[in-house]
Amino acid sequence: MHGKLAPLVIAFLASASSAAQEEETARAAVLPLALTTFIELPNVEGRIDHMTVDLARERLFVAALGNDSVEVLDLAAGAHRRSLRGPGEPQGILYLAEQKCMVVACGKSGTCEVYDGETLEKTGSIEIGDDPDNLRYDAQRKLVYVAYGEGEAGLALVDPANWTVVERIPLAGHPESFQIEPSGKRAFVNVPDVRGVVVLDLEKREKLVTWRIDEAQSNFPMALAQGPHASFGEQRVLVGCRAPAKLVVRSCAKGEVTQVLDLSGDTDDIFVDAERRRVYVACGEGFVDVFAQEEASFRPLTRVETAAGARTCLFVPERKQLYVAVPHRVNQRAEVLVFDVVD
Repeated sequence: MHGKLAPLVIAFLASASSAAQEEETARAAVLPLALTTFIELPNVEGRIDHMTVDLARERLFVAALGNDSVEVLDLAAGAHRRSLRGPGEPQGILYLAEQKCMVVACGKSGTCEVYDGETLEKTGSIEIGDDPDNLRYDAQRKLVYVAYGEGEAGLALVDPANWTVVERIPLAGHPESFQIEPSGKRAFVNVPDVRGVVVLDLEKREKLVTWRIDEAQSNFPMALAQGPHASFGEQRVLVGCRAPAKLVVRSCAKGEVTQVLDLSGDTDDIFVDAERRRVYVACGEGFVDVFAQEEASFRPLTRVETAAGARTCLFVPERKQLYVAVPHRVNQRAEVLVFDVVD
């Protein structure tokens, strides 16, 4: 290189590097999620499924499916407290503050196991059927809904007053994530076997219609998003698909597809942050995909890096935090990443 040009080239490269660093710093500064804590899950192996929170005692419960355990984390201290052994293949998990108990859907035994909310001693067991999975609580009817089944599949309606199955709503395939609309009249259920969202009438306890998904397959996670003016017709069903990786947005009113957005791969959880008008999608490819909700649509905001296989998450608006479960893989330890949401 010519002697006179060398200082100019060096100065140019230094300037470009500095500009790139400033751009990266600026980008990081405006990320919607800020990683604040890593909570290790010691000796936890295999796949990790869903999570739930006990707000009063500041505890996070993690269904360690592949480890046959529920891991108990102290959020105030940012520490692991104990490993609750016994639940075989825990999948869905739900803490009921009103009943002061925790319910765990166990795929291995086909049961829901009930634990005392304070002592975490087992207090009951309910026979559900094959492969019980996602759980939801209907506060209006005071019922726990359990998605279950392979051949004979459906939603089991469980009364937590006496822990008995009071009714079953049959489905034509194994139900994955499902959501209950705010009015409590309908439930929307992802059924990948039929490539559709099944809409149920919860008052009549029967199927209304199936909205077929032609845009993608393997529809697993789901969330509901309220429209900007709180009108029924503006509510949206957000469906996460894996093949190909897409976020399919549908109208709650009639089921029309309003948007199809690209996702990172291998998603298993979607949560809506209504206060900040955002959507968080945990993807096992190693990202949380974040979308901004605008007047009548959603737009990609950013991807926040997590870890390989980290496809389940829990957003807790009361704590303004998002928890992402990371499985053990080679040099990657099992842990929960704690993100603070950034206004």
